[in-house]
Amino acid sequence: MDAYFANVRMGDWGGYLLISILGYVLGFDSSNIYLAKSLLSLPYFLAIACYLGFSFSINNCFDYEGDRLGVKATRNPIALERISLRSGFISSIILATSGLAITVFLLGTGPVLIYVVMLLLSGAYSSPTPRLKSIPFLDLLSHGLFFGSLIVIFGLSVTGGSSPQTLFICAGIFIASLIVELNNQIEDAAADTGAGVRTTTVAVGLSWARRLFSALLVVHISIMAYMLSQLGGLIAMGLSVGFFMVLAYTLYFNKERRSYFFLIEKITPIVYFLFVFHLVF
Repeated sequence: MDAYFANVRMGDWGGYLLISILGYVLGFDSSNIYLAKSLLSLPYFLAIACYLGFSFSINNCFDYEGDRLGVKATRNPIALERISLRSGFISSIILATSGLAITVFLLGTGPVLIYVVMLLLSGAYSSPTPRLKSIPFLDLLSHGLFFGSLIVIFGLSVTGGSSPQTLFICAGIFIASLIVELNNQIEDAAADTGAGVRTTTVAVGLSWARRLFSALLVVHISIMAYMLSQLGGLIAMGLSVGFFMVLAYTLYFNKERRSYFFLIEKITPIVYFLFVFHLVF
C-alpha cells in the first residue's frame, strides 16, 4: 500500500493545492462564505486530490523506463518495481473515475466539463499518444492549462463566483505554471536530449530556453507588482515598486537561475492570496 501512496507523489502537490484553494476562495463573496458554498469544500478537495493523484500516477506509468535510468527513480515505484505497470495504470484509472464521480454527483454539471478537460489534458500530456510533453510548445501550453489556470477555473465553477479580475488571475497562474514547466525542462535538458525527448527546451536550445525563462519571469514579477499596487494606498504602491526593483535587480545580476526561481516560488502564493483576500473581503 505504501508504494501506491508513493506513486501519487503527494510531496509534489503543494503548489497545485494552493492553486486549487485560490480558485475556490476566489468564487466566494461576503454573503455566502459561511453558507452553502462552504459545504462543498470536502467534495471539492477530494476531487482535487483524485485529480492530482491521477496526474502524477499516470505520469509515472508512462515515464518509468526513463526514470529508471536517473535520479527520478526514487519518486517512481514502478521504475523501482515496487508495483507493476498494470497496477499503477489501474490505480490511476480508479483515481480519475473517483474524482469524476465526486464531481458529477456532488459538484454539478458545470464543474464536470472542466474536470473532464483537465483529466484529458493531463492524460494526453503523459500518454504515448499524443504525449504532449514531447511536443515543443504544446508541452508548455498544456502544462499551463491542466496544472495552472484550469484548476483555478474549476474552483470558480464550483463556488460560482466571478470578478473582473478573474481572467487576470487565470492568466497569471498560467504564466506561473509555464515557468515551473520550463524550469523543469531546463534542468532535464541533458537527459531529455540523450533520451531523444523533444521538449521546447531541446527544440529551441538551452540558450533560448533560458531567455524565454527570464522573459516569463519578468512578466510574472510585473503581474505580482500590479497585484501589490492594488491593495490600496501609497504604502502598497511603494511596496510594489520596491518589490519589482529588487527582483528585477536579482534577475539581471544573478546568473544562478535556481536562486531567484526559489525566491519567486516562495513569494508568489503570498502575493496572490493577499490580492484575492483583498478582492473577496
